[in-house]
Amino acid sequence: MVNKDFTIVRRAECNGVIFRVVRTDRGAGHKAMQAKDTIVNESSGKQRTETRAKWLALFSNKKWKEIPEE
Repeated sequence: MVNKDFTIVRRAECNGVIFRVVRTDRGAGHKAMQAKDTIVNESSGKQRTETRAKWLALFSNKKWKEIPEE
């Protein structure tokens, strides 16, 4: 999940589904919004890789909450 300042949240719940960031790719010349993050749906196991700007657009209108690391 991505905050409006393009920082990532490692685990979050959205509509009863837990999502977890498993990988972040950020090159030396990339800005924060150009970094690519791979997020896993823990229910289905499906992975998806998008830029942080795309993740922000996908989740900005949904209610989600951060789950603290265990």
